[in-house]
Amino acid sequence: MRGKPRKCTVRGRVRWYVDGVDPITGKRTRTLFDTQSAADVHQEQVNAQPKPTRALDPLLDPDVTLERYAARWFWTQVTAGAWRPGTRRLASDTLTNRVLDFRFGSGPADVLGAVKVWHLTRNHIKALVTGLRQRLSARTVKEALRLCGQLLTSAVSDGLLPRHPVDQTLRTELKPLLKPQKSTPKAFTVEQAQAFLVVTAAHSRLHALYVTGFATGLRIGELTGLQCADDQVSVIAGQKVRQLRIERSLNHATSMQRPSAGPTKNGLTRFVDVARDLGALFDRVKADRPKRALKHGWRPIPPWMFVTEGGRPYAQSNVRGDFSRMLARAGLAHTGFTPHSMRHSFASWHIARGCSVKWLQQQLGHASAAFTLDVYGGWFQVRDEHAADALADALFGNTAGNTGTP
Repeated sequence: MRGKPRKCTVRGRVRWYVDGVDPITGKRTRTLFDTQSAADVHQEQVNAQPKPTRALDPLLDPDVTLERYAARWFWTQVTAGAWRPGTRRLASDTLTNRVLDFRFGSGPADVLGAVKVWHLTRNHIKALVTGLRQRLSARTVKEALRLCGQLLTSAVSDGLLPRHPVDQTLRTELKPLLKPQKSTPKAFTVEQAQAFLVVTAAHSRLHALYVTGFATGLRIGELTGLQCADDQVSVIAGQKVRQLRIERSLNHATSMQRPSAGPTKNGLTRFVDVARDLGALFDRVKADRPKRALKHGWRPIPPWMFVTEGGRPYAQSNVRGDFSRMLARAGLAHTGFTPHSMRHSFASWHIARGCSVKWLQQQLGHASAAFTLDVYGGWFQVRDEHAADALADALFGNTAGNTGTP
């Protein structure tokens, strides 16, 4: 729709809007902008669009461009109720900004949206993925490829493409590009953790939770969902062993007014060993609970290990906010640590002390030791200079010519 941007007020903010007409459906559209200059640019684009003469029918218009066909396909998904509002906005942004606006050449027509649908080949898709991967994460590119694949599947069904460009051969070629790059988990050094805990001991009510996080490697939801009864003493191989029974987690969406715990991440119950110092901390927490309940009028006494002044467990958002503040007090704000870094720190410290991979897997609650190695493999010692000699001595002694001298 030709015209000029108009000024309006939305929730107390001055904005500008541009009215247009969808070239596919003929429906009126309105786009809001924060600045007049951005609205002017969009208005020029709207004014330059040719006035549609008829509705698009792919079967009667084999020369349709990907942009026009995508608009029609997107509208059919919306009218069919295939997406929720949030998903619809995400799909629209991805389709427009990632796929249709992708430029694979320097010419004015070298935009993927300007290519005729029946001209699309696997080379266009390969160029799209390669180009996007240079500046976007693998996850974002995979989402763009998934949405593009759905669009092309519809084009094949409408007879605009003889075969789908994204075949198994192309998927195999693109697999290395879509594989996320592994990053080393962020972990505290022992000195950094000590400095952090010194600060939390003086300034945070969550000090005991942080000590538990560093000493057990629990996830944040498992920490907030921990209950006093989970601290147990078991008899293993004739010896008493103190352990935490980890069987629940409080996710970030749980209401702390009426907390309802869910299962752990993998849905399994595990037992985590408790160090003597940590056990002493739990003893103090449980011994102090009746006094706090009397002081604050808690009825009944809350079962949670770490509770607020209202007798409720801490929300994950509370933990993250306090964690960030304590990092800043300890001079560690630049590190980018999160509460999950306590879990990585637990793993890295035990690996440095030569722990068993199987034991670490059991403590962390991983599905397999292979997963533990996949996450923390870079921290394990991969070379043992004495292993070869130790095995040779055990097998051969000096019968293989080993005299014990260089």
